[in-house]
Amino acid sequence: MFDRISQGIGLSLVLVTTLFSPFRHVAGQPSQGTIRAAHFALTYDRRGITGLWNPQDPFQANLVSDDGRLGEPVVTYRVEGGDWLPIYTGARRLEAEPEKGMLTYTDFDPGSPLKMVQQFTLADEILDWTIEIETTMNFPVQIGDLALPIPWRFPVGDARTIFERSWTKHHFIAGHGSFLYFVRPSGEPPYLVITVHPGTKFEYYTSEGRRNYRAYIHSGLSGGRETRGSWRQPHTVLTLQPAGAPGSAVRYGVRFQWAWSYAEMREILYREGLFDIRVVPGMTVPEDLTALIALRTKARIEALEPEFPDKTRITYLGERRPDHHLYRIAFARLGENLVTIRHDGGRRTYLEFFVTEPIETLIKKRSRFITRRQQHRDPSKWYNGLYSVYDMKNKILRSPEDTDGFDYWWGYVLASDDPVLGKAPFVAAKNVHFPDPEEIASVEYYIEHFVWGGLQRTDQEHPYPYGIYGVPNWKVNRDPDPRARAGIRNRHLDKMPIWRSFDYPHVIMLYFHMYEIARKYPQMVRYLDARGYLERAYQTARAYFLYPYEILPLEYETYKIGCYNEVVIPSLIAALEREGFLEKAAWLRGEWEKKVKYFIYDDPYPYRSEYPFDRTAFETTYAVAKYGATHEMKPDENLWFDKRLRKWYSHPVVRKEDALAFMERQRRANLAVRGWLEAAYYLLGADFTGSSDVGAMSYMAAMGGWAILDYAIHFARDPAEWLQLGYASILSSWSLMNTGRPETNYGFWFPGEENDGAAGWQFMTAKFGRAWIRKDMPRGAWHYDGEIDLGFGGALRAAATILTRDPLFEWFAYGGALAVSEGEFSILPRDGLRKRFHIVLPDFRMTIELDRDGFAAERPIVVAKDFGRIRLSVENRTSDAHVTQLRVSLRDTAIGVDSGQEPEVPRTTYAVVHDGRRVGTVRLGEESEIELRISGSTTIVELIREREGSRRN
Repeated sequence: MFDRISQGIGLSLVLVTTLFSPFRHVAGQPSQGTIRAAHFALTYDRRGITGLWNPQDPFQANLVSDDGRLGEPVVTYRVEGGDWLPIYTGARRLEAEPEKGMLTYTDFDPGSPLKMVQQFTLADEILDWTIEIETTMNFPVQIGDLALPIPWRFPVGDARTIFERSWTKHHFIAGHGSFLYFVRPSGEPPYLVITVHPGTKFEYYTSEGRRNYRAYIHSGLSGGRETRGSWRQPHTVLTLQPAGAPGSAVRYGVRFQWAWSYAEMREILYREGLFDIRVVPGMTVPEDLTALIALRTKARIEALEPEFPDKTRITYLGERRPDHHLYRIAFARLGENLVTIRHDGGRRTYLEFFVTEPIETLIKKRSRFITRRQQHRDPSKWYNGLYSVYDMKNKILRSPEDTDGFDYWWGYVLASDDPVLGKAPFVAAKNVHFPDPEEIASVEYYIEHFVWGGLQRTDQEHPYPYGIYGVPNWKVNRDPDPRARAGIRNRHLDKMPIWRSFDYPHVIMLYFHMYEIARKYPQMVRYLDARGYLERAYQTARAYFLYPYEILPLEYETYKIGCYNEVVIPSLIAALEREGFLEKAAWLRGEWEKKVKYFIYDDPYPYRSEYPFDRTAFETTYAVAKYGATHEMKPDENLWFDKRLRKWYSHPVVRKEDALAFMERQRRANLAVRGWLEAAYYLLGADFTGSSDVGAMSYMAAMGGWAILDYAIHFARDPAEWLQLGYASILSSWSLMNTGRPETNYGFWFPGEENDGAAGWQFMTAKFGRAWIRKDMPRGAWHYDGEIDLGFGGALRAAATILTRDPLFEWFAYGGALAVSEGEFSILPRDGLRKRFHIVLPDFRMTIELDRDGFAAERPIVVAKDFGRIRLSVENRTSDAHVTQLRVSLRDTAIGVDSGQEPEVPRTTYAVVHDGRRVGTVRLGEESEIELRISGSTTIVELIREREGSRRN
């Protein structure tokens, strides 16, 4: 819709507005002006560019922060035997030629050994910023730092300021292929792309505060002085020769261009001689899978050089399309792996991969580590049963008595809230798929001794039964003396502190998965049976919708905010219906639909959670969009009353089409805080905190990644792009796990057998920085795990093996090892769970899922090339006789897309055959659930097409 590449926009007239007419320099008075063209508007003064926006942007969003300027490079130099000094800019001279679209800033003092000339040139759709530095005396000068500050407008303020007039920053600091781009938090175009000129590179960055971002062309001084942490590129210095000699001057530059789609941003990268990079399955690569990478470029590629040649195999696959160079990369070394693109006469662009153990190994190690290393078991302690945070650096399980500075209000990190409440739900979710009696017993110990009657009020505690206590922990919050909470919480001391909405879904998810475990494996639970866990899940969900909004309605507006893990609520509703609790299911559905309708109809920017703009929201935003697109919701009048705005919400018309439209809007906003063009394992598919300067790749990489991948599977008309991004997302944060084998000393980030299975909260992208938890961190995984298990839970929801045909990579299996023969595909499922298999093409989509057991390890799923037969080997994971539900859906279009077929056209059908016996039928456009009676160790299931219907070739 916004693709303007082919419109052939020609030369544009430059219009000029100045504050002085005619434009002239006035001694002692700052010169100011505005330059307008078809695609750029600039404001400037005598120091630099004070404003930059696109006149075609309906919101006229200015990139430059109120207190910032473009045009103030950081240049630090020294002469032989001298100190490091900043270049002198006190005598800066501006020569403005607005009719030519040109501004020239000159910094020179007769006593300075350097002269710097900056030029901003506006031509057609391009703004160029060049910097020339030359020596002025007869001795060489060494430049230790040369950096370009980009003072961008960070998303803060009210909703319209955030989503219409602010920006999120993306950067790929990777040598000569570096670039930045800026996206409005709503995800709506236009987008601003900054590319380096040929011969210019970015090798380093720093960010001290939100607006003091610097991209370094040379960083030998700043980067060299920072000896803490590691960096993956060289810190360079530049030596300029004496004035007049060869090598006495240097010229660097960057180019600004607007784009109206991600496709156009990729086109800009290609057009400017950089790299439009696509990689599958992602930049985080399990060692039992291989990566394919496509480099679309005009650059002359000389070699791809692995960091560890004896542990890496790179195979050139040719040029599938003009200027699209494909490679296969197989890694055999765990941890960070750098691949250097050497091009154009020795220039270098760096690709950062991370190699993990197999995903199934990671899932099992993480669950085992939590239950064996992260649970406190001491009946004399009030926190008996607690899963707390683990400190990898010091190899210590922290506790409310061993805090490492997490005291008073910060004590929540150790004993409540998201950092600890996400651990038990992850373990429970893992055990739905891979049941382990020891781990299940650990979770029940946690529920019995820490949750029930401690963290959570019991059914006998009135008022507010099933309420959940918030920060800093339940022990403090249950103290009957309000003075005990003084200094920790100084507001609302007269109210019961069970109002924190965000805590409830973790416990809902925990109970729901324990219900699934008890239903599937009743012999493995002892604390409650399936009905008991389902009742706890429902009552906790009921408390979630009632208590926070009743107690603090102006602060915890549950219907308006996205909360982690609440995506399980539709599954809970379905379970209540299945078990015959129809009134409870109806009540909960009504509450959930209030939220669904609010997100779709009542707020143009419902992308908040704990913060007004929060990457946490994008699991919920997709979940409500999917629900609205797949369920018939009724119109309503006065559905619920908004206590803050003093208004009723009504929805006289409710349509699935509106949910689909919202699905597209929320996806664009999700991309605003997710790397898509940046080929580094901690950026591609990963989330970041609005800036990617310090904090990146956290739990939301996989949680919001599930949203993108599920969209690709079920809703995207052209799924290829979203499969690429979605799978890269769910893989990315597995790189935060610390695992290995004896020969690798059990981990990359913090080695040692004690840490095998530990994980980092999120990723420090800076060489060394201060995390928001008030801890200094070197580049890499944080040494505390915190909220990351929320993300691993999201990864379990998304884990699947997917067969597709990519426009660049041809037939490919995400989460699997694919072999293609003359008549069939053979896929070894290696997605981590081995329970879900999808075939995803624009005109054919099949989903196969087992509710227990799984596809047999290292036994192929065999698919005929015409999809006439699919053969599965199913393993019995409990070694007993039982029933497994096989769910199969078959469509010839994405959901919400009209296939164009008349109803009377014969529909494709498949027979389901189990060990040679027909057990069911699958029909196009339907979801079928078929019982498989399992007894042996493995069994064979086949889907055999009986009638060809509406599939189009």
